[in-house]
Amino acid sequence: MEFTLSDLSPYNSTFSVSTHNGTSDPMFIASTGHGLTGKKHTMIHRVGHGIDSNVLSGEIHLNIIAGDRVSVRGREMKIIDHGLAWKSIEFIASNGQVYRWKAAGTRDFNLESQQGQVIAVFSGGSKHLFSPNKQATFSIYKPEELAVEDIITTIVYATRRRDVSKAAAAAS
Repeated sequence: MEFTLSDLSPYNSTFSVSTHNGTSDPMFIASTGHGLTGKKHTMIHRVGHGIDSNVLSGEIHLNIIAGDRVSVRGREMKIIDHGLAWKSIEFIASNGQVYRWKAAGTRDFNLESQQGQVIAVFSGGSKHLFSPNKQATFSIYKPEELAVEDIITTIVYATRRRDVSKAAAAAS
């Protein structure tokens, strides 16, 4: 399953899938609030048609004192561990298995199972002044392994938490 993102940051982006006729069909929309408190809250909606249109599938609340809260479809997701500077994040998914997002470059992440298999890859893209920009992409190689909502919510959390930590380190 291949997604293209409307922005380089997945926490303010539309995740779209290419259709057979060459157009892209939006599946998820992630948006982060603005202002002093809004910046710490991100919502992910699953885009659908009819009854299932615009269903909240994930929520992320960043909180330094009380700890971050990540929920998928109303169920709290347990973040087990994170590496130094948030370069890896380990979590328990809805299927009960442990997975880990690991940094694979300055803007890229790989999702690995406990057995070390790569399940998904996020390529952060890039912006250039004198050459074409590279669009951010997201590939899920084994969608049967884990719920798509779990994967998308956790990559949004991993990139958001890493970027917030980098900004805080640069400010101090």
